Amino acid sequence: MTPASLGNSSSISSAFLLSGIPGLEHMHIWISIPLCFMYLVSILGNCMILFIIKTEPSLHEPMYLFLSMLALTDLGLSLCTLPTVLGIFWIGVREIGHDACFAQLFFIHCFSFLESSVLLSMAFDRFVAICLPLHYASVLTNTAIGRIGLASLGRSVALIFPLPFMLKRFPYCGPSVLSHSYCLHQEVMKLACADIQANSIYGMFVIVSTVGVDSLLILFSYALILRTVMSIASRAERLKALNTCVSHICAVLLFYTPMIGLSVIHRFGKQAPHLIQVVMGFVYLLAPPLMNPIVYSVKTKQIRDRVTRAIWQALLKCPVSKTFRSFQVDPSYGLLGTIYFQDILHFVYVFACFKIQIYSWNKRNFFIIQHDCLNGFTAELAVREGNSNSMYKLNSSEIEITTFFLIGIPGLEHMHVWISIPICLMYLMAILGNCTILVVIKTEPSLHAPMYYFLSMLAVSDLGLSLSSLPTMLRIFLFNITSISLNARFAQEFFIHGFTGMESSVLLLMSFDRFLIIHDPLRYNAILTSTRVAKMGLVFLIKSVLLVLPFPLTLRRLTYCRKRLLSHSYCLHQDVMKLACSDNTINFFYGFFVALCMMSDSVFIAVSYVFILKTVMGIGSHKERLKALNTCVSHICAVLIFYVPIIALASMHRFGKHKSLMAMIITADIFLLVPPLMNPIVYCVKTKQIREKILRKLGVK
Repeated sequence: MTPASLGNSSSISSAFLLSGIPGLEHMHIWISIPLCFMYLVSILGNCMILFIIKTEPSLHEPMYLFLSMLALTDLGLSLCTLPTVLGIFWIGVREIGHDACFAQLFFIHCFSFLESSVLLSMAFDRFVAICLPLHYASVLTNTAIGRIGLASLGRSVALIFPLPFMLKRFPYCGPSVLSHSYCLHQEVMKLACADIQANSIYGMFVIVSTVGVDSLLILFSYALILRTVMSIASRAERLKALNTCVSHICAVLLFYTPMIGLSVIHRFGKQAPHLIQVVMGFVYLLAPPLMNPIVYSVKTKQIRDRVTRAIWQALLKCPVSKTFRSFQVDPSYGLLGTIYFQDILHFVYVFACFKIQIYSWNKRNFFIIQHDCLNGFTAELAVREGNSNSMYKLNSSEIEITTFFLIGIPGLEHMHVWISIPICLMYLMAILGNCTILVVIKTEPSLHAPMYYFLSMLAVSDLGLSLSSLPTMLRIFLFNITSISLNARFAQEFFIHGFTGMESSVLLLMSFDRFLIIHDPLRYNAILTSTRVAKMGLVFLIKSVLLVLPFPLTLRRLTYCRKRLLSHSYCLHQDVMKLACSDNTINFFYGFFVALCMMSDSVFIAVSYVFILKTVMGIGSHKERLKALNTCVSHICAVLIFYVPIIALASMHRFGKHKSLMAMIITADIFLLVPPLMNPIVYCVKTKQIREKILRKLGVK
């Protein structure tokens, strides 16, 4: 089609044009790299889940049969969009025929609603397993599960089947440009130059009868599950019962949150930025198929064990193993007898999954293998010339430790190099995003105002927070270097806590800025002069440094002689002090005092918003009230992004006696990665002045 035909509203278009990311067409080839990686991980992950469940007779149970259904729908969802997404980002092919578009949207919506049905079936499975355990095997037989699956598939196909025919009867006579890299019903119908009321009503009916009903039934099932769990006397049994639902809850949130968000944007978000639609569209289709296999592999012990065993069996059956069944070693090296090749493969496997250190003590060599799993088990193998019975204990309380070990993701050490890719991307986006904010504010005289000065302070804090943890995170995930010296550990925790305290103070200053501009706008410029803003920033910087400065000093006086394994990929005060074998009461109370000081910032922020709401409610015009509140949205998002993970992490460290190590690691990574990553995005999307200046710098009109 020629541009003229595209612009002619009287011509009937025979094809649609898909969109990539507007304004970044020259970057599409680079954007395709993470997209291809995500598609590859989602396809391989779901295929692996299906293969493990099929080949393991012990997994032929209702829970895993439903999981295989979920994997099939995720696989179908990925394969539906793969051709058009790669066609756009790899070779720039945007055109898609009407029939191909209708076929694609049929399969996308069909698999989406099928996944909703499968999640409801899995909720029913959890309900029966917890509320009616004695009837579980008799209720969920293989025949019943097959019927549930067929009913779910039949419902999805029956509801979606009319959509392509309803769309096919419309003429499309304008510039038929879609806003995603794939076809959706709610988007295609808007391009028709005819009455689409029937499609709109039927589409709403389908959403309500599938996603709406399923989500309500899932909530109802969990209400019954919670009622049953709360009646269990033993706390350990209650936690055990709830723990079986964690994977399913994650899958539900991963599926429903972006789906509902995208539907709302399409139907009601007329003023929403186009970039939001594009991002939500990718999250909606990529996040569930990508994350579900990871969630179930990490959280479900049976799946995780089978995956590990399958990899190990593949190693044992390799051609090298068949060729070199064994080899001899001179007994003078301290190894007695013959070492079989399987033993060496086992040692290699142990080397990949454990931390191995070589020590020399009194001219005797020891191989010490320390297990990094949840139970803290330590296995030690000592081999010494001339005497194989001696053992040097790593956890001896007689020797003071000067080197500590950070941790990546336990059980996924072999995947660290792959996990490093999204981590590097997040760090890169966080650093580039905050640097962009700083450059734009510095070079644009119109942004030399108090609000943007405080925003630049927030960007500096986020930049410092990212750079403080970057070295150790990349050393662990890229090079598997986990050791860190005593002084480096103290320095890192000082900067992490210092920038964290600084960010909390900046958020308080920004709330004060919002309070002034809404409560007393006439005196705003007189109160918040450039000099006063600089003084406020300097005062809070000094406050953060003075509060955190005693941390390294109080930790240095402690003795560390037993445990040396930290529970994160970076150093935190509350994590380090627990490793000391001397009295750390002072550290505990001082750390609690610093945490209270930081929480006082959140209290003052809440108080400032109470006064802001009081002022806003006194405005007569509804439109003006919304306009005033809209200026606070970015700051509220920044406050929630910062305080929610930091409060959760602090609570886990201080009060979570039965905490999950995986949950603590994920929360800690969110605490350090999400605020620096999301704050620039939030302020670029929600703040018109920042967005316009950045687009102008990029040369986008």
